[in-house]
Amino acid sequence: MDKREVDFVVVVDGKPWFACEVKLNAETIDSSLYYFKDRLEIPYVFQVIRKEGVDFIKDGIRVISASKFLTAFV
Repeated sequence: MDKREVDFVVVVDGKPWFACEVKLNAETIDSSLYYFKDRLEIPYVFQVIRKEGVDFIKDGIRVISASKFLTAFV
């Protein structure tokens, strides 16, 4: 059985808007993010990590520090 999961997906008007996987310090993108990004055509995909000073995009997936990511919600 494939263990494919992400921590959360935000849905707007019945369509996935963004997906997020949370890790402590892993800057290597989790394979589940690629799987769901492609299958569900999610426009925004994030891997949020605790490590400070991280913010880059690889293959359409943004890896970003939690402190920076969370500023979008205040």
